[in-house]
Amino acid sequence: MNKLLLVIICSFIQGMVSSAQAQQWFYVDPITPAESFSIQINPSEFGVNDVRLEAVICDNENEYICIEAPDFSFHVPKDISNSLKEWRINEKVYKSQLSKRLKIFGIKDKIFLIDRIEGKNTIRFLFSKKRGLIGIGGFSGNSSGLFLVDKYCGFGASERCVETQYKSK
Repeated sequence: MNKLLLVIICSFIQGMVSSAQAQQWFYVDPITPAESFSIQINPSEFGVNDVRLEAVICDNENEYICIEAPDFSFHVPKDISNSLKEWRINEKVYKSQLSKRLKIFGIKDKIFLIDRIEGKNTIRFLFSKKRGLIGIGGFSGNSSGLFLVDKYCGFGASERCVETQYKSK
């Protein structure tokens, strides 16, 4: 009986840890769900709809949480705080506009709004220290788009983030 209980507890803990260290994240456009992108580790890839592109993802020793792929990059310092307003990586400037407690889909979290401006185009990243990259919005001329992670924890989430903290009904 004790061995069975130990196996059940170990399986539960392993499931919680593996969900916090997921190897793939999907981001979907809530208006047009067929439009999506994904970030994958092992192999490191960035996907747009059905197209997969090779990507470089920062390792755990790096001071940034990041991904670099053709036509896409995201870098955020692991120690981001309200006092950090701007950083530059590979000639790209990132600006943290503000961080505040926002309620998204009924979940309240401290979110950093990070803009990367390239000419007339702006990409806004929604980043939580706990939940990682939870959303990406793009603004270009008269068009815009929004992609949200399809799970509770996104790319770059802390080890404390577990999918069981959010249960859909």
